[in-house]
Amino acid sequence: MSVAFVTSAYHRDWRVVLNPERFRMNVASSRHSFKVRLAVLNNFRDEREFRGAEQAARRLVSAGLADAFIHAPTHLTEERLRRFGLDPAVFRAANPYFSTSHLAALDYLRDRTEWMFFLNGDVWLERECAWVERAQGVLARQSRTLGLNLCRNIYRSEYPACCHVEDDDLWLSTGLNLAGQSGPPGFTLSDHAYFIPVNGPSPGGWRFGFTDIELAAFHPQWPTYARPCFEMLYAAAQRRDGFKHAALKPLPGGPVTKHKTFPKSRLKFAFHRLCGHYAPQGKYATRPVPSA
Repeated sequence: MSVAFVTSAYHRDWRVVLNPERFRMNVASSRHSFKVRLAVLNNFRDEREFRGAEQAARRLVSAGLADAFIHAPTHLTEERLRRFGLDPAVFRAANPYFSTSHLAALDYLRDRTEWMFFLNGDVWLERECAWVERAQGVLARQSRTLGLNLCRNIYRSEYPACCHVEDDDLWLSTGLNLAGQSGPPGFTLSDHAYFIPVNGPSPGGWRFGFTDIELAAFHPQWPTYARPCFEMLYAAAQRRDGFKHAALKPLPGGPVTKHKTFPKSRLKFAFHRLCGHYAPQGKYATRPVPSA
């Protein structure tokens, strides 16, 4: 089954995310031949900044490291937003930047691939690991389990405490427990690193048209500035459509992800870049599997 690798870049991080060596590292770390390698550009403060990112993305395509790039706000036309069940005016009047990259990628990949692996720009695999085929296999054996998260390096306490059920390969959740519900808290999609079917739970594709009242139930789970994020839309779809979401248990060797938020301070960010911390052999980078 065909799989796309997707990552996104915005005004603060594009110089790292679209760096050829960094991009190559992130694609190669899954040890999988992705059918599509896609860079999504999103949320730039001015035209000059966007053009710089666009040129960097074009260089990735020219070098054969990426297959395509898209600009999320431009790609998500009114017609494409309506395909997701979204009202374009309401969507754009809210805070769209925490969901546009994901929606644009899903729309672009229609009829191109069956699965999407989304890796956020400030996340990387701790070590190289061939995990994609295993993920597809374990999901195929589960009833009504659509997608999964890759576990962060803090997984030992995160998913075991939140899941509703587990097996040898997965921690599984029927959704987030909302106010007044008993039992484990549950979990949903994490936008750090996730693997989902491009066409969603039904032949008609993903549908994210929810009322403010329906989304309000999830507000305590996310900060105000991030509402409505893609994670919230997915959680609402999970609750409405009754499917489970999983987290893939790491075997010895992975997959495990690491996360380091890019500094807001330009000076500190420049320091990390100049020191090579984001380079493939740097402090915040995937480690190769040791030779036998």
